[in-house]
Amino acid sequence: MLSKKEMRYLRGLSNQLKAQYQLGKNEITDTFLDLLEKALVAKEILKVHVLKSVNKEVTSLALSVAASLNATVVETKGRTFTLYRQNTKEPKIKFPK
Repeated sequence: MLSKKEMRYLRGLSNQLKAQYQLGKNEITDTFLDLLEKALVAKEILKVHVLKSVNKEVTSLALSVAASLNATVVETKGRTFTLYRQNTKEPKIKFPK
């Protein structure tokens, strides 16, 4: 579980990111989850944009994707959500003390 200070730090990092992944009308597929899994291992933090063709609420989609990937939802803003999961072997994000 991340502290409030760590979540604030991650939100600051996510402001600099662009959404590189899109969740479309096919919604959450195994292929999409595999893609995000590899991205989380490589980057630890990523943004996903939900297209307008998806009728579900962005927050519920973010929570279900995060649960599938064992990740944390950092924030949802509009039709975009940010996920974080620490790489246990080679952490890339260092939290300030």
